Amino acid sequence: MLHGETRIRVDCKAWTEQITRRFFRPSGIAITVNDETYRKGASDMLRWIITLSLLLGLFGIIGISGLTVSARADEVTTTTTTTTTTPATTPTTTDQPATTTGDTTTKPADVPVVAKPSDTVASKPSKSDIHDLLDDGKVQQAENQYLEWASYWHDDDAALIVQIEHAVLLQQFKDGKNGALLALAETGDQEAMNIVTAKALSGGSKNWTPTDMAPAIKLIGKAGDKNSMNNLRTLLYYKDAAVVNATIEALSNLGDKRLAPVLYKMFDDADAERSVYLAFALAKLDGAKQVRARFLPQLRFPTPGAREKAALVLAAIGDPICWPALNRILRDKKAPYYPLAIITLSTLPFPESQSFVNQALAGSEPEQLAALKCLNILPPETVEPTLISLLRDTTQPVSVRKTAVQILTARKSARALKEMLALAQVMVPFKTASSPVANERELLNLNKKYYGDGNPQDKAQALKAQAPVAAEALKSLSDYGLLGEFVVRESVRMQFSNAEEDVARAARVALYNYALNVVSQQHLAKAKH
Repeated sequence: MLHGETRIRVDCKAWTEQITRRFFRPSGIAITVNDETYRKGASDMLRWIITLSLLLGLFGIIGISGLTVSARADEVTTTTTTTTTTPATTPTTTDQPATTTGDTTTKPADVPVVAKPSDTVASKPSKSDIHDLLDDGKVQQAENQYLEWASYWHDDDAALIVQIEHAVLLQQFKDGKNGALLALAETGDQEAMNIVTAKALSGGSKNWTPTDMAPAIKLIGKAGDKNSMNNLRTLLYYKDAAVVNATIEALSNLGDKRLAPVLYKMFDDADAERSVYLAFALAKLDGAKQVRARFLPQLRFPTPGAREKAALVLAAIGDPICWPALNRILRDKKAPYYPLAIITLSTLPFPESQSFVNQALAGSEPEQLAALKCLNILPPETVEPTLISLLRDTTQPVSVRKTAVQILTARKSARALKEMLALAQVMVPFKTASSPVANERELLNLNKKYYGDGNPQDKAQALKAQAPVAAEALKSLSDYGLLGEFVVRESVRMQFSNAEEDVARAARVALYNYALNVVSQQHLAKAKH
């Protein structure tokens, strides 16, 4: 033990002497360590104390920084947890889309949204809120909130679009706008089609005029519902000629040959126009033989108008024996048979027929509309350029340009796609495998051709004048399949607030068509699995 104690004292003394020599110089202050006395300098002592203080301070800063980092990490963890947890006042996870519909962008639901306090998720409408508005019959509010929801999430819910736009268009019909119901029925909506059928077959009403009935009857014929045949037959004797002609066309589309004798009897007191409709209808119902037997002898009748009527009827069933008489009508532009003669050329593709059609395309509105029904006899490579030329000419009648849009859409004309975008004011550049690139500048230049780039008042007048054509162009976008891109859908939705009723309605119909197609594809995919 004594040896150990002696050893400790020696070690302690040696360590003290080493420290003292390095840090202290002799001065007037004495310090005693292990029974030995040392004199230390006051200034050196102060330096030693300051050094120790700096070391202690450094270790303290490191410790505090570590605590701060740890605390901040805890704070971030807490914030993230709070963001991903769904409180009672925020939308459920079903309102945060996992993937976009028709778009390539994804938005995971568990990524915190960085936003201002006034722009948080909780302040945005949820899909459950929108459904509640629909249940309460507040369809316009539901649409407005959906627009906000889609814009915020940069996504769409196709099933919800179908519900909303179906409700909005039906509400417009209840408000007295029959065009909204017809537009909805054109999409194949069954509820709308049932209402249209009931309205048309009842013979119209105070609020359902012949102007509405004629397109409604054509829709019934296209739908092919043979259950409506007997009711349609009663409209063959309607007071309005356009309704009767539409009924004849609709009955022929139903394809029931039992109707042939009924239509055949109508020749007795039919004028030239109705006779042509009857001839086209009977040709579809295999009644051409009876028609030929009746009208062939009339080609030699001396009675004024008899030969012309016979020529038109025989031309409608495609009998070339009528050509000499029909050729005279076309050369002389004999009224009132000339536009009807143009229509019948679709069944008589003679070499001279092409020149007559081209001549009619440059004629009056009735002549142009007649020529547009027989473009099949023109060289295929000339059809689309001709239609686009008519479309771009803003001095042409609106009915002619609308028909041009419809034909180009039915043909899925790739070269006309940029025309549709510019007319619809959807300035979205595109590129497809079958069409050239249309950049933003090109679309802007086309838009100026259609609407001008003058003062706002002139442009407003142009927008109003071209509204029916722009509406057709908007509806065509869904047929072209362009609404698969979110940016296009957003541009289409901007037209919901268009002052022109036709344009706003067409935008809704286009979006509805897109959503209906998506929902159908989803159902098919589920059925396969």
